[in-house]
Amino acid sequence: MHAAGLVARQIGILFGAEAARPREVIIQDWATDPFTATEADQANGNAHPDYCPIALPAPWGERITLADAEMAPEFGGYLEGALAAAEGAVIA
Repeated sequence: MHAAGLVARQIGILFGAEAARPREVIIQDWATDPFTATEADQANGNAHPDYCPIALPAPWGERITLADAEMAPEFGGYLEGALAAAEGAVIA
């Protein structure tokens, strides 16, 4: 089954048969968008890079805590990493 068919099937499972018949399906591969990804992004392919926390310069480092998937010490780029980073920010 092609990608548009798989998308329509998943929509049908989630929202019912009527929703599974969209007028149009547009699938955006953000990895090919020149304003979103670079050639370096393509090099790693199937894995997220290793992320590390960013130290903000003064005075921002004392006022702002960055908490997102890319700030997570483990599971960077995944929902689990975002949740861990958020939990760490609340505790800090």
